[in-house]
Amino acid sequence: MDEMRDRMLDVSSNAERDAGSHRFFDPLSSRPGEKWMESSSAERRFAKVLICFYGRYGATAQLAEAIAAGTRMVPPDEVRIRRIPEIDSADVIRQDESRWRAYQKLVENYPAVAPEDVTWANALIVGSPGYLGGMASSVKYWLEQALAPWNNPQIEEKAGAAFSTTATAHGGSEATIFNILTALMHLGLVIVPSGYVLPTLGSNQCPYGATVVTGRGH
Repeated sequence: MDEMRDRMLDVSSNAERDAGSHRFFDPLSSRPGEKWMESSSAERRFAKVLICFYGRYGATAQLAEAIAAGTRMVPPDEVRIRRIPEIDSADVIRQDESRWRAYQKLVENYPAVAPEDVTWANALIVGSPGYLGGMASSVKYWLEQALAPWNNPQIEEKAGAAFSTTATAHGGSEATIFNILTALMHLGLVIVPSGYVLPTLGSNQCPYGATVVTGRGH
């Protein structure tokens, strides 16, 4: 777990070097990937980013923190990290001692996401472990219930993105991201993938969203 955290911190540090003095890719350039612009407060809308995650043992929370660190590189962008609540009862969680200890730390460190958080944000990033090739049931429940109705104008046209963690390299990380992004599209969000624009992302091998392999040996 410590090695995984160090890797994520390295990614954040590399991204900071890539960003330089607030450089942003100009999508209107006739030569994509080559033209960069110096950004000022008059040239871009500052983001209010809500990062919502679900996790059982802490790995997804660490990835959420790394994404938040990247967001904070561009002041005065604002970021909130919020926990998607468990749908399992406390009695069920206590059956796994490691999960119960992690659950208590997550509850202590991260507030549960609230409706006012979603209203506040103009960008929503949702993260989940990959379970059976898709998002965790707690995430799906939150998307179905907390963000209902699906045609809510307070949700539509926000920027949307996703991230995932899996125990193995081929454990369904991309499928989990697609699963989340599909739900966000149904809610009317504008999907913003990570792509390969920044040099840091060129070796990421996943243009759809951030992923981390958390199993032994990784």
